[in-house]
Amino acid sequence: MKGSDEEQKTTELTEADVLAPDEIKRLLDNSEDGFYRTLFMTAALTGARHDELLALQWGDIDLEAGKVWIRRNLSWAKVRGNDEKTKSRFYPPKTKSGNRNLPIASELVSALKKWKLQCPPSDHDLVFPSLSGQPGHRSNVLRFGLFPALSRAKLRRVNMHSL
Repeated sequence: MKGSDEEQKTTELTEADVLAPDEIKRLLDNSEDGFYRTLFMTAALTGARHDELLALQWGDIDLEAGKVWIRRNLSWAKVRGNDEKTKSRFYPPKTKSGNRNLPIASELVSALKKWKLQCPPSDHDLVFPSLSGQPGHRSNVLRFGLFPALSRAKLRRVNMHSL
């Protein structure tokens, strides 16, 4: 039996919800080179979700074939007994369709090759780790990367899913 009508409803997107191609270009032009510019370009050109990108490993990317596999999500949870501390966890996608492979444009392949040479080493072989090599936190990406770049580009404040 299929899910109820309530479960199958999707939210309608409006123009205000997403950045137009010229706005994406302005955002990228105003993003810090390296981590942020590559992350935002990957988000814009693949449509991958924020937590999928932060869980992406170099083994998930075939730069020669121009493909990326989405195989996991990153989640943060509070550590029991310590309300201040959180711990990263990797989970498979919630649905079968969440596990997918995506073609990537040659300009993204070039950007990822360049980023791979600069990328901090990570025990998890992450494409977008923090400077310490640990999984990145979505709030830091917004606070230190996306929001400042949007401001410099004189664009409205949006979230990563708007890319």
